[in-house]
Amino acid sequence: MCIDYRALNAVTKVPNYPMKDTQELIFTAGMAQWLSCLDLLKGYYQIKMHDENRVLTAFSTHNGVYQWKVMPFGLSGASGTFQKIMNNVLRSHSSYAQAYIDDIIVYSKTWDEHLIHLRNVLQELENAGFSVKLRKCTFAAKELQFLGHKIGGGKHAPDEEKIAAIKRLERPKTKKDVRSVLGLMGFYRSYIPNYAEFATPLTELTKGKKSGDVKWGKREEESFCGLKKALCETTALNAPDFGKPFEIHADASDYAVGC
Repeated sequence: MCIDYRALNAVTKVPNYPMKDTQELIFTAGMAQWLSCLDLLKGYYQIKMHDENRVLTAFSTHNGVYQWKVMPFGLSGASGTFQKIMNNVLRSHSSYAQAYIDDIIVYSKTWDEHLIHLRNVLQELENAGFSVKLRKCTFAAKELQFLGHKIGGGKHAPDEEKIAAIKRLERPKTKKDVRSVLGLMGFYRSYIPNYAEFATPLTELTKGKKSGDVKWGKREEESFCGLKKALCETTALNAPDFGKPFEIHADASDYAVGC
């Protein structure tokens, strides 16, 4: 159930809590040889509301007026609050376990270490009163799907199901369609060298205030097909070794910048 809390959100002082950097999580966990992914049962509903704040979540139905005892979906500060709580729960295990909202990744170099790490994290979750959804968990895998990527063994690659969806994409006809296509493809931009340059013709279609159909020509078709082809042919990338020195080779033009 999701309630329309726009009026409440408009007067809510949202806590400024930063979310995890997904790319950093993928790099860090992807270096491991053993991985487990835990999915928390009912997510936000495991966070209790303070008694004095429950009345603010009240909503009406044909059966009467109700208020939430647990944190509902739709509140502007819900994701940041949940992330903060998970970070605190896993703080003492942060060298081998991280959470992105309700998805927890446990990563280890060896099998024996992984058993210890997994036991520690599960015990910590139990102590904090959290439950996991077993059918959505993956235990002791060499590779697994995490945050839209396949990671493990020092490599990461796009989720095969997402790539299959991109392969089936039809030509966008409106600005809304173009933005949707760019959002999906942009999620995997790190796998495409010079992505911004490739995507420029499509990005230009989203400019301006007028909505409706877009003008589609050869340049836009080449950009769309080129991005699809690049993503469908992409291979796994090695996770960076942060213990070694890095070199940055930068380049820029009138419409793109990158390394």
